[in-house]
Amino acid sequence: MIYCLIFLWVRIDNPRAVKRQYFQDWRKHYLVAIPHTNQSFVKMTVAGRSRYTTSEALGYGMYLSVVSADHNEHAQADFKRLTNYYLAHRLKNSELMAWRQQIIRRKYRSDQTSASDGDLMIAQALYLASRQWHNERYLQLSKQLANEIMASEVNHQNNTIQLGNWVPKTRVTKYHYYIRTSDCMPYVFDDLYQATGDARWIMVRKGMLHYLKSLSKLHRTGLIPDFARIEGQKVIPAKAKAIATKNDGDYGYNSCRLPWLLAGYQKDGAPQILDKMLRFFKDADYLAAGYHLNGRPLSKSQSASFDAPVFAAVNMNRTSKYSNLYTREQYIFAQKLPTDNYYDATLTVLAMYSNR
Repeated sequence: MIYCLIFLWVRIDNPRAVKRQYFQDWRKHYLVAIPHTNQSFVKMTVAGRSRYTTSEALGYGMYLSVVSADHNEHAQADFKRLTNYYLAHRLKNSELMAWRQQIIRRKYRSDQTSASDGDLMIAQALYLASRQWHNERYLQLSKQLANEIMASEVNHQNNTIQLGNWVPKTRVTKYHYYIRTSDCMPYVFDDLYQATGDARWIMVRKGMLHYLKSLSKLHRTGLIPDFARIEGQKVIPAKAKAIATKNDGDYGYNSCRLPWLLAGYQKDGAPQILDKMLRFFKDADYLAAGYHLNGRPLSKSQSASFDAPVFAAVNMNRTSKYSNLYTREQYIFAQKLPTDNYYDATLTVLAMYSNR
């Protein structure tokens, strides 16, 4: 009954009004204008002396500013301020953005390495903004960043995205063979191909999806780990703490974005990768906040960070096969947007803009 009521509420109420309200709430709580500057950033923490933001958060903020333009009077001004923040926090002599800025006692400290996912999102947002507002400067910035990503964050041996510019180019280390699976962003790769005309972006798209297909085949669930290691012609899930946490080889807080990133994409096996995951989620009693690849939950709790990307995927493909999953995942819109959880809030709002 609860699911039915949620379904009716979302369908009967004006979807544009619901989308507008969620975005306005997100903007109010997470978009921060830096006083006495022409810059804004996306807030990731809510308390404590040490606060921080990342290139990932900035990329999402820039993307949302563009896609909300039809009902957000501040969209163009917000995007300009976010772009200025990106420009002010690039690595020295580079177009890549410093992956994290810590704000300690009102002073900004930037880590002097990059994260590929943030750079990719920023480059795509700049390209989309150039089309939205017919701005040649944004197109030029997108090209410059895309070209440096290609030079510094792509493994040309296997056409994959590396973790960041900190992976050495002149010598091979263990990190040379790792991929973050949520760096598989086929829409982004296509947009950067359009921006630059560089056909290597198509090769990167094919390379990343090739390894995701291989990972998808390892278990009946089709679940894909946060990180994976390429070994010759094979790719295997990362071991615990290989890169970040004990759940590096599980379906966790990185790979949970994949249903949104692949939603509606029709090339290079993406539909099959997504469909296999959605079949598993459909048969589950509820969507847990993370899974071992065999389908055993990592937690008994739920999280919008996992539910929102799945909603985005089924919202893009509303077939009777997933009608129950579509209805079930709408519970995230029957509650207020969280004001103390950047990731849950941001992925929820991104899901509302899933009709690419």
